[in-house]
Amino acid sequence: MADESDKSASAQIWKSEGMKYCVASVAAGFAIGVAGLIYSRLGGLVGAFCFSFGLYYVVLKELKLYTGRIGYLSETFWRFVVMLALNFVGAALAGALASASYPTDKIVEITTNKLQLSDLNVLGRAFLCGMMMYFAVDGWKKTKNPFSVCLGVFIFVACGFEHCVADMFYFSVSGVLATAAAWKFIALAVLGNTIGAVFLRKISLS
Repeated sequence: MADESDKSASAQIWKSEGMKYCVASVAAGFAIGVAGLIYSRLGGLVGAFCFSFGLYYVVLKELKLYTGRIGYLSETFWRFVVMLALNFVGAALAGALASASYPTDKIVEITTNKLQLSDLNVLGRAFLCGMMMYFAVDGWKKTKNPFSVCLGVFIFVACGFEHCVADMFYFSVSGVLATAAAWKFIALAVLGNTIGAVFLRKISLS
């Protein structure tokens, strides 16, 4: 009887924690999607700076954002897969909200320009974005100073680096998610973001 109770309690804990994990992952993706909307509305250096709202909210609320956590390799492979998938869901939800609320011409233009990049361009820009994301999150972890978050995000947005979750937002608004080109782009962005974050983490420890 005790074993049955223990199993039931463990199942309840797992269910509760699993739900929190899922909600935190979707919320993180949604926050990045809103940041993408802000950038598309403001543009330029002001928009690049204001994009940092997304990551700042993520670290402040300790949400589960793939690009902010992959550098630490702190989760199992499948938890990272779930996190990333739910980040994409959150970004797509933000995309649906943006499509219903604002003209999409600017975001379509952003997407068109992205899809004209070569595979090597996408991978390189995503690699650099991964580095900036690790820099921003690690700076927050060590200092709790929003400046590191704002600086890291400002650099990657102003320089046109590729963030896989933000790209999911742009592609969902532009209606190109059904295309092979969009998914290849996102796959390259995920790979680049991952390698860049892990790379900066590794050289920081050497």
